[in-house]
Amino acid sequence: MRVLLADQFGIAPRELAEDGAQKQLATGAATGMTEAAFLDIVQFMEKDIQERKGKAVPFPVNRKGAEILVMHNAGDYLSFMEDVEGIAEVLDAAGADWTLNTKFNDVVNYGLFFSDQNLSKIMKRHLQVAEELGVKTLVVGECGHAYKALKIFAKLHYPSGQVPFQIKSILQVTDELLQNGKIHLNRDMNPQPVTYHDSCNLGRMGGLYEEPRRILRASCRDFREMHPNRELNYCCGGGSGFAVMTHGNFMEWRMKVAGRMKIEQIRATKANAVISACSNCKAQLRELLQFHGLTGLGVVSSGVHELVAKALME
Repeated sequence: MRVLLADQFGIAPRELAEDGAQKQLATGAATGMTEAAFLDIVQFMEKDIQERKGKAVPFPVNRKGAEILVMHNAGDYLSFMEDVEGIAEVLDAAGADWTLNTKFNDVVNYGLFFSDQNLSKIMKRHLQVAEELGVKTLVVGECGHAYKALKIFAKLHYPSGQVPFQIKSILQVTDELLQNGKIHLNRDMNPQPVTYHDSCNLGRMGGLYEEPRRILRASCRDFREMHPNRELNYCCGGGSGFAVMTHGNFMEWRMKVAGRMKIEQIRATKANAVISACSNCKAQLRELLQFHGLTGLGVVSSGVHELVAKALME
């Protein structure tokens, strides 16, 4: 119904269309982040890690021929920077050959939620960047819908049906580095009880259930499951683009209706941290915790790689 309304009649949620897809096609990021702003943020992150940990972690940009191109949800640069920094720290510790890019630096694809035309236009830009840099693997940061979009639909943009590079989630990359002994983690650095939310697009649509659990069990001392979990886990209430929609009574609906089962799951775990590997889920979970008073009790929403970076051993 959304595709029919959007592509045939031009009717679409403002947050997904004008404020999302159209802004991304015009500037390279759904947040409107310019290239200059992006480079300023990258420089800030390098300085932040240097000040906090006393070590230099470079953020390579536009490196042609790099093995890996990492593309993050632009919202993470603004709201969950710890995860962007954590991913850089993991790749640096493993000696990975990687790069970011300035041309189209946001892996978001809101076209998936409302318009096949926008889905195709945005995806072509993602694939073009990877082709121009000549990378072997396009790695999607902590973004569920972007991973699903690229993993499922990228092949449709090539006559042979074969994408000329691999497409992976950062969860797969970090799990492989951990399993191969390329990085080492100290669970005692994260002693608080944590639980993991299976994002719909990473789990039911992407099949990534065990990778985040292996990573979190290696990073945290007290990992607790929600019940039910994996393919039976409840949506956080922000899926299908709802997490960025606020007009009308959307916020109240997300907090009281769409997210009702998720907040009950979280409460039952008695965890202090709710972990997700999806930017939209992290934002929705953060607002759920605030709305239902759990933030005041010390419960936080964060990403996987914020914890991995804390546990990372030199």
